[in-house]
Amino acid sequence: MPSSFYNNDSTTEDLKLETELTSTVSLANARGRLNPDARGWSRQPLHHCHIPYNSGRKKRWNYWGIIGPTHLYTVFIVDVDYLGFAASCLLDLESGRIIRDEIKRPLATGLSLGNTVRADAAMTWGNSAIHFEYGGGHVGIGVRWPGFAKLGQQADLVVNSPADQESINVVIPWSEKRFQFTSKQMALAAHGAVTVGNDKIDFPEGESFAVHDFGRGVWPYESRWNWATFSGRATDGTPAGFNLGGIWTDGTGMTENGFMVGTSAFKIPESVRFEYDQTDPLKTWLIKSVDGDSVNLQFEPIARVTEGINLGILKARLLQLFGRFSGTLRQDGQVLEIDGQVGWAEEQNARW
Repeated sequence: MPSSFYNNDSTTEDLKLETELTSTVSLANARGRLNPDARGWSRQPLHHCHIPYNSGRKKRWNYWGIIGPTHLYTVFIVDVDYLGFAASCLLDLESGRIIRDEIKRPLATGLSLGNTVRADAAMTWGNSAIHFEYGGGHVGIGVRWPGFAKLGQQADLVVNSPADQESINVVIPWSEKRFQFTSKQMALAAHGAVTVGNDKIDFPEGESFAVHDFGRGVWPYESRWNWATFSGRATDGTPAGFNLGGIWTDGTGMTENGFMVGTSAFKIPESVRFEYDQTDPLKTWLIKSVDGDSVNLQFEPIARVTEGINLGILKARLLQLFGRFSGTLRQDGQVLEIDGQVGWAEEQNARW
C-alpha cells in the first residue's frame, strides 16, 4: 500500500521488561520520577497515579467508547496540565453519519480526574457536565451538554465493571522522567441511552459493550501513535475485545497489546505494525505482529474523523477511522477469532 507507515523498530528481542505485577504500587516517587517497582503490567489496575512536580508535562485522560447494535458512542475528558479538553462522538453504523463536538477549558478548569482507574472523573462548564461515577461494580456515564453540535446531548449509560474482570494495565517507561501508565478495560457489558437532538439511541443490555482507556503520565513534547480497539463478541459468541498500539511504545521494552476472552486477559509482548494508505485511509487497513503470528487483523473503515488543534504550544492532528475488524489474535494457547466486529483505529501526532 502506498504511503504506509510500518512501526517495526522493535522486535521480540527488545521486549525484556514484561514483568507481571500482582500488588498495588505507586507510579511515581516523591520527586515525580518513575518508581522502578511500577515497571511491568498487571491483570488488574494496581497503580496509584499521583505524580508530583512535572508541571506542564503531565497528561491525564478518561476515555469511554460504547458499541451497540446500531451506533457507536464515545466521550472523553483530557487534562494536559495547561488545557482541559472534552469531546463526544455518535456514529450511525448503517449510514456512517457522525455527530461530534468538543469543548476546551484553559488551565483545565472544571476538571476532576482521580489517580486510580476506579476513581470518579468529571468535567463541568456552565450548565453542562460529563460525569464518570463508580460504585457497586458499575460505572455510570452521565452527560448533559445542551450545546452539543447545536443539537444538545444527554447520555445515561451504565457499564458493568466487576472486580474479577481482568484488563491490560501497562507502564511504558521512556525514561526515569518520561513515562505513562495506561489501563485498557475491554469487553465490558453496557446498556443505556444517548439522546442527540430529537433522536434517542438505545444501547440494549446484552447487545452493547464498552471500552475504557485510562491514561496518566509524563509525556515527551512530541508524540506519535497508532491505536486500535474493539469490544464485542468472538465468532463463538463469547464477550471479547482487544487493544493494540504502535509507534509510541517502540524501544521501551513494553507494549500495550493484548486481548480479552470472557473475563480473562491475554498480554501480547510482540510489537505490531499498522499498514494503511495515508492518502486514502478509508481503504483496508492491516494490523499484524512484527514477529510471529500473535496478531493478524483486517480493518474495513466505514467512517472517518480528522481533527486538528493549533493553540501555539499545543498542536495535534488526529486521524480516526471507525469500522469493522476481522481476523485472529493468539497468545498463551488462546485464539480469539472475530468477524466484522465494530471498533476503531487511529493515528495521532501531537506536540503537547
